Amino acid sequence: MRRATVTAALGMLAAAGCSSSGGGGTSSGGSSGGGLGAAQACSDYATAECNVRNGCTNGFAITIDFGDVSTCQSRLEASCANALAAPGTGSTPAHVEGCAQALGGQSCFDYFTNATPAACATPAGTLAAGAGCAFSAQCQSAFCAIESSEVCGTCQAAPQAGSACGGGVGCGDGLICFSDSESCGVGVEDGGACSDHDACGAGESCVGLVDGGHGTCVPRGGVSAPCDPKEGTEPSCFGAGGIACVRGVRDAGTCLPISVETSGATCGTVAGQADAVCGTGGLCVKSSPDGGTGACQGYVSDGQSCDSVLGPPCVTPAKCVPATDGGTAGTCTLPNGSLCH
Repeated sequence: MRRATVTAALGMLAAAGCSSSGGGGTSSGGSSGGGLGAAQACSDYATAECNVRNGCTNGFAITIDFGDVSTCQSRLEASCANALAAPGTGSTPAHVEGCAQALGGQSCFDYFTNATPAACATPAGTLAAGAGCAFSAQCQSAFCAIESSEVCGTCQAAPQAGSACGGGVGCGDGLICFSDSESCGVGVEDGGACSDHDACGAGESCVGLVDGGHGTCVPRGGVSAPCDPKEGTEPSCFGAGGIACVRGVRDAGTCLPISVETSGATCGTVAGQADAVCGTGGLCVKSSPDGGTGACQGYVSDGQSCDSVLGPPCVTPAKCVPATDGGTAGTCTLPNGSLCH
């Protein structure tokens, strides 16, 4: 059974929201679209996006990426301002504002499955295929393919169901990336039939699936619910909401809360316990890739030195852009269209 990449989806949605709607060639203090200020539009968008993220994940996605809602808002406002100044963009502050208003009515299922509200659909820009980009709204195709460790990518044809999405490139509006096949698809709704080729949405789990057959999509389990994702006799847990399956001796287990730790605390996997993860954008640094536990390392600010493996990490939506090809050490960089050529 294919599974949606929940963490990747959540990690990208905040950036993608304004990346797809953002970039009007105006500064954050400028205005267009009937006199609407870009700064106000970005503020409204960031507030709406962070509120949806907070509500749909029981606060978990806010805690691990930003620490609190106000930091989420300030980070998304900064990214939105850069998007609105990106060369070739097809969006305006009015478009960003319309998206902000639409996000207030978005369901959590739509949020997790990247079912973009019509008002948030990515507008086409002016950059041709192959041109450097940081935001999808810069491209004539309305899709910028960017690797997970980079802030710049290239304008490419928008993915379709079945398109490859490895390396964190993503799938664009209306599709999600399924991790084990690394291909784009549409998540099946609650109660729908699921199979090896029709996966459930990120908030759902396929139960009763056997090889070559079909199962049924049901909500992922909450705290104390039974779970058995390996055999599929019970649903998996609501990982996006900070809940993990702790298995018993025979694989069946119980959904337990994931603990969120501060800088310097122990993180990772301990037998019989739910995972411990690092909050506020922190990174769990282990002594070896296969190590069970490590220590949380706090993030550094934009422009500072970072390492995507050894730490320190960058705070979302900045990325640790490697200084050399194939390296992991680099500089924390916020997406910015002016950097991509």
